[in-house]
Amino acid sequence: MAESAGGLLWAGKIVAPHGLKGGLKVRTSPDRFPLLENCRRLVLRHADGRLDPRQVMLAAAGKKGFFLRLRDVEEIDEAEKLCGCDILIDPAEIPEDPRDDRYPFKLIGLSVVDGRLGDLGTVEDFFTTAAHGILVVEGRFGEVLIPAIGRFLTEIDRERGIIVADLPEGLVATE
Repeated sequence: MAESAGGLLWAGKIVAPHGLKGGLKVRTSPDRFPLLENCRRLVLRHADGRLDPRQVMLAAAGKKGFFLRLRDVEEIDEAEKLCGCDILIDPAEIPEDPRDDRYPFKLIGLSVVDGRLGDLGTVEDFFTTAAHGILVVEGRFGEVLIPAIGRFLTEIDRERGIIVADLPEGLVATE
């Protein structure tokens, strides 16, 4: 998975043109679909590191992947030039929805505190396995991977910016 950048969340990578009128095929994962489906603006990160803000005209999951249409990309030649770009989303662009507090991307930036170990660090990223999402927490124990499931994440308080965890012994290497 590519890295997020400067507070922006990685949502996918443009892999090919789609059709003749500037459509784009995106490689992403199902846990990132909400990031793309609900955004109206995104940032493309080109191979040289240049950031390119764009307006989204259409974002949709299809049978063969995820597809985008961006303003001012109307020809296949223009779409081909964007292949290889990472797609980044500003978290401020994600609409609030009280039903999705446990979406992993909504947890990025929150502090994680375990009842036994204390402060574990900050949620920096996430990824999905076949079973569930995994939060990537960076802190005093280095990188800690925490399954994003209810029995480990006992409280999520987005107003205070904190996740209270109850992790089993051995999940975090303390030495």
